Amino acid sequence: MRPLLAVLLTASACAAAPALFTSNYARFRAATDPLVSYACQTAFSCSGSATAPGTNWTVTYSASSHALGYGILQSEASSVLSGDSSLGAYASFESTGGSAVFQDSYLVTGGTGTGTLRFGFSVTGTTSQTAGSSGRGQFQVTPIINNSPDFGNQTAFSVANGRATVAIPITFGIAREVQIYFYALAQILSWNNAGQAASANLTAVLDSASVCDSTNAQLTSFSIASASGTNYTTSGVVPEPSTKALVLSAAALLIAGRKRLAS
Repeated sequence: MRPLLAVLLTASACAAAPALFTSNYARFRAATDPLVSYACQTAFSCSGSATAPGTNWTVTYSASSHALGYGILQSEASSVLSGDSSLGAYASFESTGGSAVFQDSYLVTGGTGTGTLRFGFSVTGTTSQTAGSSGRGQFQVTPIINNSPDFGNQTAFSVANGRATVAIPITFGIAREVQIYFYALAQILSWNNAGQAASANLTAVLDSASVCDSTNAQLTSFSIASASGTNYTTSGVVPEPSTKALVLSAAALLIAGRKRLAS
């Protein structure tokens, strides 16, 4: 049975149209590494345990995400290390990620030539990590070229002090389609002690939008037309009442789940 809210508002990650979807995984090594090994890769909740290849180390992982609206995203991830070094350390790292994604097309007017559309996000929630591990949030922008995601030209943006700014290159008067991923990442970076752990449980809300011209001067007047019909303004996005209800329901479910685990 599909987890409640996990993919109620989804579409294919390759769809050349406005879409909300989720992607969760647990893997050993980077995604681009020829030796990458996935313990889990799915649009739905992802949890279990897996042994790092060639070692006596085991990672217990969990990842989930909810795309609640265009610019309203929730993601969770955790990794816990157990085992010992009797067979040596693993040669790379383990990464567990929950990502919520929105895909939209933006037609920006108010300038000429090229420029940059900047979305500001507030990021709230919790992260934790022990030595040798990392728990954090991260954004990634993937352009859509010829109706397909161009992963070779994706760009990552970090979260610092509860804020993140995502920059999208644009040409004024020409639609620009991208996917914006919001990740909660939990990673085991070194293989030292049983009990190493990392987690991230985060919500991101798009709360500002600005446009700069080719000289990086900020425009005082501009407009953004979106294929999804979402109203992107200088104050970000304002969720519809139904989306607000989904946000509250998701938060209630998360709290209830934690209470059950604690009891």
